Amino acid sequence: MGVFSNRKDQDQSALLLYPKGSLTKGWKFVSIGFEGDEVLLDGLNPWQNEWYDLEEASIIVAHPSYPEQRHSMEISELRANGRTVKFAAGEFSNGVWGFYVQDPS
Repeated sequence: MGVFSNRKDQDQSALLLYPKGSLTKGWKFVSIGFEGDEVLLDGLNPWQNEWYDLEEASIIVAHPSYPEQRHSMEISELRANGRTVKFAAGEFSNGVWGFYVQDPS
């Protein structure tokens, strides 16, 4: 028996990894890279600061290199150096992370 006990479980898990539906508006792509690579979100590196889960609904984004793929990103905040930065992040694939920030336009 594989990782999934039945087809229904497999389909539900696949939806979590590759959600269907419209892209979430109001967010812009910042970076894709390996876990730990330098990323600056308003001057703060998320790999060097604690992430605070905002418990908001996740957003759906397109993969920057494969726009037909959809991915779910969790919304968090960085709080450091007197600044607070709201962002969305998630793994596109094993160890490859994407970061998004709210688009003020």
